Amino acid sequence: MFAHKHNRLSLSRAGNAALPSLGGALVVAAVLAGNYWNVLTSEPAPEPPAVADRLERLRADEARIGEASGDLVGSTRGLTLVNALPGTLPGGPPGGPSDASTPGSGRDGASAPLVARSVVLTRGETLGRALERLTVSRRDATGAVNALSQRRDPRLLRAGDSVRGFFDAGGNLQRLVVAGNSGTDGVTVRREGTSSGGGEATEPAVFVSESGGEAGDLAVHEVVCHIHGALPAALQRCGEDPSLAAVVAPVLSWSLDLYTDLQTGDELRAIVEKFQDGDRFVRYGRLLALQYKTDKRSFRAFRYRSVDGTDGFYDENGRSVERTFLRSPLKAAHVSSGFSHHRMHPILHRVQAHLGVDYLAPVGTPVWAVADGIVTHASRSGAAGNRVALKHETGLSTEYMHLSRYAPGITAGKHIKQGHTIGYVGSTGRSTGPHLHFAVKKGGEFLNPSKVLEGLGGPGIVRNHAVEGAELDSLRQAIAPFVERFDRRGAAPLRARKS
Repeated sequence: MFAHKHNRLSLSRAGNAALPSLGGALVVAAVLAGNYWNVLTSEPAPEPPAVADRLERLRADEARIGEASGDLVGSTRGLTLVNALPGTLPGGPPGGPSDASTPGSGRDGASAPLVARSVVLTRGETLGRALERLTVSRRDATGAVNALSQRRDPRLLRAGDSVRGFFDAGGNLQRLVVAGNSGTDGVTVRREGTSSGGGEATEPAVFVSESGGEAGDLAVHEVVCHIHGALPAALQRCGEDPSLAAVVAPVLSWSLDLYTDLQTGDELRAIVEKFQDGDRFVRYGRLLALQYKTDKRSFRAFRYRSVDGTDGFYDENGRSVERTFLRSPLKAAHVSSGFSHHRMHPILHRVQAHLGVDYLAPVGTPVWAVADGIVTHASRSGAAGNRVALKHETGLSTEYMHLSRYAPGITAGKHIKQGHTIGYVGSTGRSTGPHLHFAVKKGGEFLNPSKVLEGLGGPGIVRNHAVEGAELDSLRQAIAPFVERFDRRGAAPLRARKS
């Protein structure tokens, strides 16, 4: 009896001792399951889209560049850049940027070359230390820093900013440009009055500052590249910075699908503005002309400023190549799933409609607005994750889902231009991995985005206006040098300097 009770007591104690162990196992299992669920549904850490961010800033300052060099785009006013091509451009020798060719003024008012020297700020470096490296005299440095401080706090300069000094024959600082690679926050400091020109300045330096200034010299640069693989990688293999893809892709996207139409062996030729600081690439400016050739077709686009002062892209007959909708909402991706009313859902494992197109792309890939519109939605939307919806004048609306984050300023009511970055690829919501789900609606009904963007019976796909009459003659005259370059197959790339 005693033994029986003892056995029961032992079993009871053993059972009680096992309960915490079982409870602990259940807790561990729950934690593991929770972690696994987080892995499946959480947003991957965003990758910095360095290339695209740099060129997103290009769009922001395009208007400013246009004001500074408006006569350099095909125009009915004055001497145009394209009319000067090919050959020496007004104000400078051919052969690309030359630091020693920048004109300056001596005491006698005659034009004299200035010698340019540049440094790039390192981490923790002050502007004063950078000016020492440029061998700026203490007196000139003090005046230049004081003048720059009226436009920008020198303490807020950051590593990577460019500091360029332009010096006369006597080594006196005549001009100082402080700018980042984007050029949008540049400041230029100029010396007022004159210097001896042949030695140390004899009068106290007086400097004034103005907003604007580039980290490099602006040159017209011709690109010839045969496509192999994705557009950014192909351009890099051709010796260009891959950021050029973000300059040419929006124009190509009016007529070509960047995922299906670009094939190995195609030829891309582009004439583009390029900022260069000596041998250091800074960034690309505006696209001036473009030709894309496949084995079956050729596509050309030329930038031209019409009589109303607006820049646009036209073909040789004066027809606008711009479309209401871009052919795709990203510059580099792979279509993983198309529009279908009967698709096996990869997570829910049941057949249901897939009323959009999925584009596979790395986290952080910029997502563009395919057309002008107004933001009607920019927030979390359940299984759609971070979603942006745009309403367009054509009666269509577009939706962009599973974004990792929204672009700055993207809020409901915001007016968005075609090609503007609205967010970045992610995997938020119900998603198996990083991709963009892109949808098009009209009157509450989902349409096949591929057909809409290709213009195959899709509503709202129209081309912009064409120039006619005297202005057509002006356009043809302006783009003639570019047409000549493209017609001369195999011609050596043109490099010409703008002062």
